[in-house]
Amino acid sequence: MKKFYALIFFFGILFSSCEEDSMTKELLSGNSITSFIVTVGGVELSVNIDGTNVEVIAPYDISFADEISLEILFSENASIVPDPLGIKSLTEPVQFTITAENGEEKVYTVTVLREKSPENSILSFSITDGDEVLEATIDSVSNTISKELPKTWKLTDLTTAVTISDYATIEPDPNTITDYTSPIVYTVKSEDQTTRTYEVVLSRLPFEGSDIVSFTVIKDAFSVNANIDMETKEINQRLPPNIDLSHLNIECKISENASIEPNPADITDYSQPVDFMVTSESNELTTYTVVFETMVDAVFLNCDVENASKWFGGDSRSYAVDPNMFFPPRNVGTGNSLTPQEDFYITSYAIRFSNYFRFYDENGVERVYAGDSTVRLQLRDSEGNEIASVDNTFSNPMELFWITFDFSDLNLILKKDVLYYFSYFLVDGESLGINTGSHGNTENHSELCNSQGFSATSAIREETNLEDWDIWYEHPWHFNYRFNGLK
Repeated sequence: MKKFYALIFFFGILFSSCEEDSMTKELLSGNSITSFIVTVGGVELSVNIDGTNVEVIAPYDISFADEISLEILFSENASIVPDPLGIKSLTEPVQFTITAENGEEKVYTVTVLREKSPENSILSFSITDGDEVLEATIDSVSNTISKELPKTWKLTDLTTAVTISDYATIEPDPNTITDYTSPIVYTVKSEDQTTRTYEVVLSRLPFEGSDIVSFTVIKDAFSVNANIDMETKEINQRLPPNIDLSHLNIECKISENASIEPNPADITDYSQPVDFMVTSESNELTTYTVVFETMVDAVFLNCDVENASKWFGGDSRSYAVDPNMFFPPRNVGTGNSLTPQEDFYITSYAIRFSNYFRFYDENGVERVYAGDSTVRLQLRDSEGNEIASVDNTFSNPMELFWITFDFSDLNLILKKDVLYYFSYFLVDGESLGINTGSHGNTENHSELCNSQGFSATSAIREETNLEDWDIWYEHPWHFNYRFNGLK
């Protein structure tokens, strides 16, 4: 009986062990990607799975800046790293690791292959001049680019900015082209190597002027701007008698981009009238007639009306001589303005003093100066710029109180209705300490004697100089002068 029970117990244990072995689960070994779907901006891309390589075929115009969506199916009970939901960009290859249920791993590499672009267009073409930018017109049918530019722009010095299709190239480089006086051909090559040529034709509005702007007569050191009548189209000038009308040089300026026939540089004989034809860039024609004559009529302007005298020259008075009229050392000059009513050739200009040059000796006694003195006369334009400077050195006591300055060798023409200044002063007046008076009139006497007076004072201690027009100022008197010349 004991053996039976033991046997039954043994078979019971054996039966129980076999039942537990039959219930053990086998783990899956699948670790493959079965489906890979890429969507960019709502567009599903083509995908090719070759072994562990996943190739995503992207159109050339796809933008991976748009939202990316990955949907990946893989083996049952397997896992994937990294999480596809966390992938935001496929611009670089991405690796996914698929781990089977039994722990076996497989690594997939996902690469995006973009189709090559066939685009080869010029999308924009702008031209710049300074701060102004203009957009050219692009005809995509005829492959031409054109623009008419303002007349002030130069076709030989242009800066352009060109935009072309993505992934395309252009030759020649627009940055190296500045001259568009002739058409320029650009070739745009797409990424897939197809080419397209564009012809760029830029033009400029023509200038309309057909004028002679200036006509300058030059003979040795002599020069003068001739008078131009824009209504009658006549250029005239009367010239000094020592200027030979048959041997003149001309500097002529005409309207921008206009042409002139004959060339003034080739014409030297103006003893007879000469016609010049000026043609504008817009083909307008204007004829100018040049008439030069010799000045033969004498001109004498005399303003000698006087009722006052202004201090002129240095000042030797000391405080001991006259405490009430003491001035520190100085030099005082005088001036006049002149506006000719016609073109004048100046031969001389005279100023008038009221007395001999005088000074005070060490005892305070006033004496007549007996040495030499130099008075300098400066002719200036309306801006105060010096045109000429003439000195007159004479012995004292002076014989006449009219001091004349010779301009005849300077060949100067004073132009009609142009303002000029004549200023004069004693050279080294402060050091000499001698003075006289400039005769003038305190009232308006006539148009001839109604010119604007001027005065100025310089001092060595103040580092001022009568050569400097900036220290001159208007004086209420009208000072005497004589003008000699031709017209």
